[in-house]
Amino acid sequence: MAEHDEQQIAAVSAEDNAPAMAEKKPAKEVDLGALEFDLMMAELELQSAQASQARAMESAQHGVFSAERGLALAKDELAHFENVAMPLAAAESDLSMDRTRGRLDDSKAELQQLVDMYGAEEFAESTKELVLTRGKRGVEQSERSLELAQRRAEDKQAFEMGRKRDSLVFKVSEAERSLKLRVDAIATAEMDGKVKLMRAENKLQKAIKKLDDAANEAN
Repeated sequence: MAEHDEQQIAAVSAEDNAPAMAEKKPAKEVDLGALEFDLMMAELELQSAQASQARAMESAQHGVFSAERGLALAKDELAHFENVAMPLAAAESDLSMDRTRGRLDDSKAELQQLVDMYGAEEFAESTKELVLTRGKRGVEQSERSLELAQRRAEDKQAFEMGRKRDSLVFKVSEAERSLKLRVDAIATAEMDGKVKLMRAENKLQKAIKKLDDAANEAN
């Protein structure tokens, strides 16, 4: 009788424990599913990091290309200004000065001719004075024109052309600085990309290990 009672108690105990045992298996399945999801996310994060690095490197390399092009153009512009524009402006200024000097010389020669011509006594004094005054006024105006032309040429050479050259030199300097920054940006992008990839790869390896360990425990 006692033996029969023990059997009944064991059967009841087994029935009571059955739901608990059944609950353990789904719990392991849920853990595996979560780990598989973590693994999938880690793989996606790695792919995203790889794509992000590729884009960053492409952008940085394009920046270097653009900066190199900008520097080359700035140097060409400066060289053209120094070797072509400045000599041409100086030649034009010299030509303008020569023309002004020529007009002054012509005015002086004409005045001298008038002095020689109207020096004779047969011309009326009023006529002589009028003609010579006009001649002298022409010489004075030519002298003033020459002086203004000289001042204008000096100002153009010292200020306008000098300022333009300084601007182009500064442009070259800025282009060189920009290129250096772009080159540094490549190194920075490469380093940042490696860090992100290492983190993503490490996270992926951990996810793989956790899933393998959980699968081994489940078996």
